[in-house]
Amino acid sequence: MSASISEQFALLLGDSRRHGEQVLTRRSGVSTPLGPVLLGVDDDGLRHLLVPVPNGETPKDRVSRGIDLGHRDLVFNDIEVRYADLSCTIRRLVGPFDRLVEDALSRLGREPGAGLNAVISTLDDWRALLRRSLEGLSRDEVIGLIGELEVMAMLGSVDPVKAVLGWTGPSGAVHDFSRNGWDVEVKSTAAVNANTVRISNLDQLDPSLSTNLHLAVPHLSSATDAPDIDARIDRLVEAGVPMDALETRLADMGYFRGMELSVPAQYALREIRWWTVGDDFPGLRASDIDVARLFGVDAVSYDLLIGVLPTALMDDQVADVVRGWAH
Repeated sequence: MSASISEQFALLLGDSRRHGEQVLTRRSGVSTPLGPVLLGVDDDGLRHLLVPVPNGETPKDRVSRGIDLGHRDLVFNDIEVRYADLSCTIRRLVGPFDRLVEDALSRLGREPGAGLNAVISTLDDWRALLRRSLEGLSRDEVIGLIGELEVMAMLGSVDPVKAVLGWTGPSGAVHDFSRNGWDVEVKSTAAVNANTVRISNLDQLDPSLSTNLHLAVPHLSSATDAPDIDARIDRLVEAGVPMDALETRLADMGYFRGMELSVPAQYALREIRWWTVGDDFPGLRASDIDVARLFGVDAVSYDLLIGVLPTALMDDQVADVVRGWAH
């Protein structure tokens, strides 16, 4: 639905009547007992979700910097109607705001009588994501996300649906891709000479926790003519990856399509090297350390030297791993 919401806002933005109007509106397709829910764009080009509320109600909330909730009175056929007015005041939040509006409309569609309560509950659920979107992604987070999308493209060449459903890293799982005991840990780098990758905890390279564990290291290079994150998303969708599932996981990563970033996001893929992680693979594991030694230890991360790793898998071996993961 997010695409249709964005298209409806685009139609309002392209309407010449917008200029000089307090707010130009169109029906969202969802109605409450008090009337239709409206989408609006004001003379500054800012987006609004307008939900009818009782005349005496004065909703007001500063959700986060860039998203405000207030009220607005509009006149239709000489009758003044009060609306809860949810507005996006920072353009870099347009992407997440459209998805927030989609979510609020979905809730109102299921429970039309919820009215303002549906909007407020949606805001409560979205506060952290809105804050994350406003902060943006760091350079390391962009590189990590691109590397995982490249690995997803490889897994998706066998089964695009399983590839996105098995992308478990955004939900906080130990490994980035997991399916039926087959796990892939992705460590991306954009260093000119990729000598090390950072292992974030003692479980990521512990083969005792997986039936089949593999390490994939995408090597990226910055280039102004290289695809960005959205271009990679488009390619995945064209290859059959379901957009809804992909958007959900991207949101968990703090990214939305069209999101403005303060760091470069155009990277070319130089190569992806794969290794099978067995008992003799270098790395620290909690299972190798006496439990008493770990008492009081909050977190352990370390740099893994790529140059001392065993020989990376050949192309035909990688193909076998990809097929095995998607079986």
